[in-house]
Amino acid sequence: MKLEVRESQIEDVLVSASVLTRRLLNLEDEPRLLVRQIILPSGRLDLLYAYRTKLLPIELKAVEFQRDFLDQVLCYKTGLAEYQQRGKLLHGDIDPYLLCTETTSSEESLAAQRGVKLTKYDPKEILDFFYKNFKPIAFFTEMKPVDIGIWNLHLVHEFIYFLEQTNSVIRLRELVGGSQKTLYNKIRFAFELRLINWVPNQDDISLTNLGKQYVERKDKTLPERLSEEQAELLRKFVIKNP
Repeated sequence: MKLEVRESQIEDVLVSASVLTRRLLNLEDEPRLLVRQIILPSGRLDLLYAYRTKLLPIELKAVEFQRDFLDQVLCYKTGLAEYQQRGKLLHGDIDPYLLCTETTSSEESLAAQRGVKLTKYDPKEILDFFYKNFKPIAFFTEMKPVDIGIWNLHLVHEFIYFLEQTNSVIRLRELVGGSQKTLYNKIRFAFELRLINWVPNQDDISLTNLGKQYVERKDKTLPERLSEEQAELLRKFVIKNP
């Protein structure tokens, strides 16, 4: 099964385990996280750490290196320096990092010339290390959708089962009824669990292969409830693809 990883997942791991950040950045000691998703004039910086007398801004990418990433990181560095000048951030040298899944030696040299430490990382290695050495169940259960009221999985069943009849979000809304916002949050929740294919603000929606298996395992007598077979399917999927 192909491992699907998003930047936010790697970010979650690094925030939860500073020992991994130390290993990834090749530091002697563990850095101290100052802020996550700090808002700067040019955008949102993923992570900002303090390490000894330095500030370590980290921009995380779950894709291969692209040159415009360097411009983005340097803009963040400028924004942090402006915050220092205005007394909104502690002083110290700013040592920016850019993390990508694929880099070359020439790209790393280019980044170094511009004052950025370009670091290659393997998302699978990071997730493997974390889930072997920490508490995956506690980490997973901290995930919550925006609409807390749908955190019971069986509450997405109605619209999931309607996807056997339609692949249109508009038509789905007509079939399910109720609040548009609630349906949107249910769709997002099902998407996070990889049960559906969906792109925000588009009308297309469909079951993934996992979603089709999930529907096949529904309780025929009480379809609104979560069957043991459905629960087991998701448990196995989460273990393989945390």
